[in-house]
Amino acid sequence: MKFFKNIAFFFFLQELAASSTAENGDVKKERSFLWLSRAWKIWDDLLDVYPLRAWRTYMDRSPRRCLCVTLCIWLILQFAFAYAQFGFVFFIFSLFMAVILNLGQRKPNEPSAYSVFNPNCERLLGTLTAEHFERDLLRRNRPVS
Repeated sequence: MKFFKNIAFFFFLQELAASSTAENGDVKKERSFLWLSRAWKIWDDLLDVYPLRAWRTYMDRSPRRCLCVTLCIWLILQFAFAYAQFGFVFFIFSLFMAVILNLGQRKPNEPSAYSVFNPNCERLLGTLTAEHFERDLLRRNRPVS
């Protein structure tokens, strides 16, 4: 709770400084917009920070070696955090990191898993649709003769 109070106090000081130096409302709006654009840029570039970018380039060059090194480092850190009685916290954090590191960009002309984003709403091969599901249900309910 104290964390949120500190953030609220920070915003209060920011607004106080902006209002005391602003001659009119336009300068105040401009300062607020600049602050919000800086905050958004941090969130926008979150996955493009240097350690994640370096790991991805290393993974592209030699995937087997990268996975071995990553697994060894993870095991060492897991044992260290378990010794410090933060093993579960590290495990959950590492699961989130695994998800973040495996978020990737689609290659050009690669179909999306969501058919609405593909040209002509084409589905991936093997995709289960509502029509297939209904057909299988109705076929199962028919009496066998």
